[in-house]
Amino acid sequence: MLNSMKKLLLLFGFSLLCSCGNPDGNAEVPLEGILAKEKMADLLTDLTLMQSAIDMNNVRQGLADSTVKFNIYKQHNVSRPQYEANLNYYSKHPEEFQEVYRLVVIKLEAMKKER
Repeated sequence: MLNSMKKLLLLFGFSLLCSCGNPDGNAEVPLEGILAKEKMADLLTDLTLMQSAIDMNNVRQGLADSTVKFNIYKQHNVSRPQYEANLNYYSKHPEEFQEVYRLVVIKLEAMKKER
């Protein structure tokens, strides 16, 4: 299960990094409200696990998906707009986003070893 999650995460991260570049090279995003890499990695780890569970159980991704994501945001004390602003910021900073995803993979590997 974690192997497929890792592949899904890497594919998602690669797609996001490739599609969200900043063509003019200026990332004028204020750092206020931007999550630290470790906190962003924790949030993305939980979102990845949740999405994998939904996909594996063939649950419809309507209301259940939104409700679970909302609870994960709440658990991490992050609003959806704040999450989206952070996703936007990190997408415009690929080196930092790569570090965040490196942390996510480390967290997933640690979970795999705990099993």
